[in-house]
Amino acid sequence: MKPPACGLVTLIPLAAFGLTSSAPAQQGAAALAPADPPAAEGAMAPRVFAHAGGVLLSWLEPVQTAPGSNGENDAESLRLRFARYAPGRGWSEARTIVQGVPFFANWADVPSVIIADDGALLAAWLEKTADATYAYDVRLARSIDGGATWTHLGAPHNDGTPTEHGFVSLVPEPPAARAFWLDGRAMAVVAGEDDDEGGHGPGDMTLRTAVITDRVVQGTMLDDRVCECCNTDAVLTDAGPIIFYRDRGHDEVRDISFVRYDGMEWSLPQPVHIDGWEIAGCPVNGPAADARGSAVVVVWYTAAASRPLIRAAFSRDAGATFEPPIILDDGQPLGRVDVALDPDGSAIACWLDGGAGFGTLVARRFGPDGRAGPKVSVAASSSRRSGGFARLARVADDLLLVWMEDRPTLRIRAAIVDPGEFPTGTDENPPVRD
Repeated sequence: MKPPACGLVTLIPLAAFGLTSSAPAQQGAAALAPADPPAAEGAMAPRVFAHAGGVLLSWLEPVQTAPGSNGENDAESLRLRFARYAPGRGWSEARTIVQGVPFFANWADVPSVIIADDGALLAAWLEKTADATYAYDVRLARSIDGGATWTHLGAPHNDGTPTEHGFVSLVPEPPAARAFWLDGRAMAVVAGEDDDEGGHGPGDMTLRTAVITDRVVQGTMLDDRVCECCNTDAVLTDAGPIIFYRDRGHDEVRDISFVRYDGMEWSLPQPVHIDGWEIAGCPVNGPAADARGSAVVVVWYTAAASRPLIRAAFSRDAGATFEPPIILDDGQPLGRVDVALDPDGSAIACWLDGGAGFGTLVARRFGPDGRAGPKVSVAASSSRRSGGFARLARVADDLLLVWMEDRPTLRIRAAIVDPGEFPTGTDENPPVRD
C-alpha cells in the first residue's frame, strides 16, 4: 500500500466523536512569570534542551521576510538561532548557527541544539534537496566554543535520495552524542512509477540512528516501517538511550513504540501500550519523554476507537518494562504533548486542548501510582499549524514553558511556572488506568 502524504490527517475534530469530558474539571489557570526569549517577530519552530545549568532554546526566525500564516516560510530568508536560559540570569543573547541555506521550515519537523556528552554543542536542521515537497536532508553542525563558530558535519545518512529525512532527536551519549531520525530512502520514487506528487514512492519510512562525535561514526536501522511524519523523542537513562516514535503496522495501526540500547545491542521495536489506533494517514502527533536515572516517563496522544486520549506511562527500570498507562485527558485533547520529570518521581505533562482554529495549553501533574492532580490551564494557543508544539523543561526549582502565539503576529512566547501550580493527586483522585 502506498503511504499517504505527510499531514493527511492533522486534527481529529472532537465533535465528530460526540464525546464529552469525564476527566476532573479544570481548576483555574496557572500563574506565569513572563520570560520571552530573544527571538525576532515571526520566529517559529521552538525546541528546548534541559541540562544541569539551565535550558537551550533553538528556533528559526526570518531574516528579511515574515513567515506565512500556515507556519511555513521562504527557506532562503531564515536563520537558525539559539539562546541559553539560566536561573536568576535569564536569557543570553541569541546566536546564529546557520542562515541563507535552503531550510525545510515546518511547523512540526523542527531543528534542535543540545550539549553533547563531550561538552560540545550539536545542532540539527533540515535542508531541501529537490523540488518535491518532502525532499530534504538532515544537516548537523558542531561547536566547541559555545556557539561562536560552527563546523558543519554534513548529513548522518548520506543515501543520496531526494526523499524525506527528518523528525530528528538528539541525545547526549558517550563519547559525544547520538542522532535519531525518520529516513525515507526506501520511499524514493523509481523512474516510471507514480508518486504522490510530494516525492513519496511506494516504500516505507524507516527509523535510523547514528553516533555523532566530530563526524558521523556509524548508522543503524532500528525499525523498517514507521509513521511518516510524527515527531520522535529520545532520552538517556542510566542503562542507555531510548527512542520513542509512532510506529506503523501493516494493518495501519499507528501506536507508540520504542527501541532501547542496553550497552550491547538494540532491542526490537516494542509498543509502550497497544492502543490499536488504526488510521489511514499520519496524524503529525508524536510522543514526548523524559528520564532521570532509571526512571522514564512517556506521554502520547491517541484516538483509537474514535476516542481521543492523552496517555502516559512510567518505567522504573530504564525502559525494560512500562507500567499500564494512565489516562491524563479524555475530554477535548488535540495532542502536541510534552513532559518533564520532577525529582520526586512525579511528572508534569502539557498538551493542547480545544477546537478548530483555537486552543488552550493545559498541564497536569501525575505520578507512578496512577494518581493525577487537576488539569490546569497555562496559556492560550492555536490548533492551527502555526500554533506549533509547546515545550516544557525543568529549570532548577521551576518550569520553563515555551509556546507559539500566532495572533496578531507570529512569535515565540515563554514563561517561568512554579511547579506548585500543578497539585499532586490525592486519595480523592483514585488511580486512572486502562
